[in-house]
Amino acid sequence: MFQTDLNLWLQSFASGGLTTFMKGITATGYEPFYVGLLVVVMMGVDFRRGFLLFQLIVWTGMTTELLKHLYALPRPSWVDARVLNLEATRTEGIASVEMGPIKFFQLPPPEIVNAFRSSAVSYGFPSGHVGGACAVWGGLALLFRKRLFYWLAPLMVILMGVSRMYLGRHFLADVLGGALVGGAVLALAAVVLEHERWRERLFEAKNFAFALRLPNVVLFFILLIVPLLLLGLSFIKSDQAGYVVGLDGAFLLLVRKGLPGDSGRILQRAARVALVAILFVTIALFFREGGAWLFPDGGNAALRFLQAAIPSFVAFWAGVLLCTKLGLYGRQETAGDA
Repeated sequence: MFQTDLNLWLQSFASGGLTTFMKGITATGYEPFYVGLLVVVMMGVDFRRGFLLFQLIVWTGMTTELLKHLYALPRPSWVDARVLNLEATRTEGIASVEMGPIKFFQLPPPEIVNAFRSSAVSYGFPSGHVGGACAVWGGLALLFRKRLFYWLAPLMVILMGVSRMYLGRHFLADVLGGALVGGAVLALAAVVLEHERWRERLFEAKNFAFALRLPNVVLFFILLIVPLLLLGLSFIKSDQAGYVVGLDGAFLLLVRKGLPGDSGRILQRAARVALVAILFVTIALFFREGGAWLFPDGGNAALRFLQAAIPSFVAFWAGVLLCTKLGLYGRQETAGDA
């Protein structure tokens, strides 16, 4: 499964049009697509389901990131010089010769794996893009129960896996590993959502009060403490932790006050989406431009955390309050109305 034969076979069909298509598919696994999708779902369709979709995406992402650090395995272009990194339109490998034949369940050559681990670059196994595709499209199918998503989910997961192998970014093992992680998170979510009492507790305001009750402690621990612990252990990226803490913090404040209703005419829904999108982009650009002045070291982990956390928190928390003031929502619902 760590052989490069499949990568090379896929790249034998390479053309400008096909590469552009594969890059388009793989772009749905990056931050801009996730942020845009979540803004549309949470503000324009269903706030609660959008928040649950966010949880599926981030927990799948954090799990794959944790496993990447635990296994620390290379990408195809680091193992075999024949495999091109078509996503970056350049070769990336440290191997200067073709990789010799290996068995189906055999790992890449130890000397290359060891050299890769000392190079401090991004790890390959499991594929975060494939795991994310499972979370996004499988999550939409699980949460909305629409036939369209039932068809799209397997199609998009397969296309994502093929695109990552075609672009030279992942082995077959990475793709299967990502699908396994995403599928496991979806299965766990399905169990929780099918349990009526557990589903209700997700949006009960009393469970988000500062009190020493088991549901309160568990929810606060999962939503805020675990991401910070993983960040402190360097198991997840700073921006990953920032998005989680920012949006979860906004949700904690909103659910205690009472989540908004999702009713509204199409123009009202579009206005909610546009308002939050503008807030998010404006604040993100402000911190991106001002970050160089506040933190001269552009790679500062604290800066990357704040650049993700603050726009996420302010855009959704202030956005919901502003939309309510402007009459862009239906009736205000309590958290127990979910």
